[in-house]
Amino acid sequence: MWFVTQVMTGKEEEVRQLCLTRKVCSPADVFYFMSEQKKKVKGEMTRVLRPLFPGYLFFEISTMEDAAELKQQLRKVPAMTKLLSAGEDIVAVYPEEENLLRILGGENHVIDASTGIIEGDQVKVMQGPLRGQEALICHIDRHKRKAILQVHLFNRTIDMPVGLEIIKRI
Repeated sequence: MWFVTQVMTGKEEEVRQLCLTRKVCSPADVFYFMSEQKKKVKGEMTRVLRPLFPGYLFFEISTMEDAAELKQQLRKVPAMTKLLSAGEDIVAVYPEEENLLRILGGENHVIDASTGIIEGDQVKVMQGPLRGQEALICHIDRHKRKAILQVHLFNRTIDMPVGLEIIKRI
């Protein structure tokens, strides 16, 4: 099960390191998602990684009892805001949301840039984590080499920017 906590935007890695030094959890159990986009800098394509969900850290916990213990342990971390909850109860990420993020982000929690083509008005992803997930794409910005996915996460529908390079239009 995954649980999500809010932290200051831009401080995800700093807070992750604090959790590790204060022995709140193991390195494999606290993470945040990054999105790869390709950007042209001085005429050359470079790989840019950006936080996919700025201000959120994910924790992987096996049981609800461990989640309650995590809630207590997180009080040791001064930069932590709060675990996402409904009233007093902390709430896990829904299994279908977790599965989608596992498919897209893999074991390293980085959503790599995908490559595709546009055939008529249909997008076909040829390579990358978006392959087979074309139905989630609601907008493509070919100039910025990114796609906006519309997904249901954290009890709401959000727009999630991920790297997608369209190599040709047919």
